[in-house]
Order: sequence, then structure tokens, then C-alpha cells
Amino acid sequence: MKVTEYFIKRPVLFWSLMVSILVGGILSFMQMPKMEDPVVTMKQAMVAVVYPGASAHEVELKVAQPIEDELRALPDVKKLSSECHDGMLTVTIEFAMGVSLDDLEQYFDLLRRKMNDVQPRLP
Repeated sequence: MKVTEYFIKRPVLFWSLMVSILVGGILSFMQMPKMEDPVVTMKQAMVAVVYPGASAHEVELKVAQPIEDELRALPDVKKLSSECHDGMLTVTIEFAMGVSLDDLEQYFDLLRRKMNDVQPRLP
């Protein structure tokens, strides 16, 4: 016997099943945890350096290279990219996906310390 024939012959069973599925769905939706602004943790950091009056080439040679050399020593760096403009440098550091959210604050602290270490070598 087909399912459709079975429920056509028993309409009370069909409607009881439909109402129970509908009520179960509504109750599940009401009890589902919701957050207005869910926490989204970025595993990226950005370092911006201003060097007024310098050309992009000069920024690359005197600022970008020492900073990149220092940041490459950080553990679990997935991607390191820099953009040099006239008088400004922007470095973006992306950490590996394997870095846990609990350890991420320690990585950012290590990044701050590395930047403080390289600061005396910058013009």
C-alpha cells in the first residue's frame, strides 16, 4: 500500500501528524538560542605605520622590510601582506585557522611586543 493511499483512508491520523510536526517545529524555533550580535572573532591583525614625506619605495626599504622580518618570526602566521604608499605602510597578518580563540589574545600580545622591539630600528 502506498503512503498516500494510507493517509487518504485515515485523514484523522494525517492531520494529527501534521499538527504535531507543526507544533514541534514552532516549539523548537522558540527554544532555539539566538544572539542579537553573535561573537565573530577575527584571526587577523593590521599594523599601520605613518612615515610622512617618504616615497613608497623608501617606505618599503626603511620600514616595511624590518617590520616584515620581525613579524615572520611569529608562530602560526598563515599570510603576511603589506601595502606601501607614499608616507604610509599597512601590514596585514592572518593567523592559521588552528589557533584557538583562547590563545589568540596571546598571539596579539606577542605581535605588540614584536612591534615594540622593531620600533627603535625604524626611522
